[in-house]
Amino acid sequence: MKKITALLLQIGALVLFSWLGNLLADWLHLPIPGTLVAILLVFALLHAGVLKLSWLEAGADFLIANLVLFFIPSAVVLMKHTEYLASHAVGIALVVVLGTFLIMALSGTLTERLINKRKDEEPQ
Repeated sequence: MKKITALLLQIGALVLFSWLGNLLADWLHLPIPGTLVAILLVFALLHAGVLKLSWLEAGADFLIANLVLFFIPSAVVLMKHTEYLASHAVGIALVVVLGTFLIMALSGTLTERLINKRKDEEPQ
């Protein structure tokens, strides 16, 4: 029972951060989503040592493990709008393919730079 309570509190804290991020983004008229503001806020608090990873880790792991369930409503909406998808299929496919390629290229480049930076920093 104690584990379930801790898990629910951690998920609640993550939802609270999401809500605060949305509130800040709206209040400051930021051109980025509030959820991104929330992620940056959590990162800053973790980095500053105000938050400890163990305070959110189990809740975050649970949400990530069940992430596929959050896409079910989106998939249902897509099935209801097949005529729109069919009429814009080429554009959608192009965006998906180019977006995937761009993300893969940027992720690979960043990872390679970080690995090389760590190798350069290691004492020999």
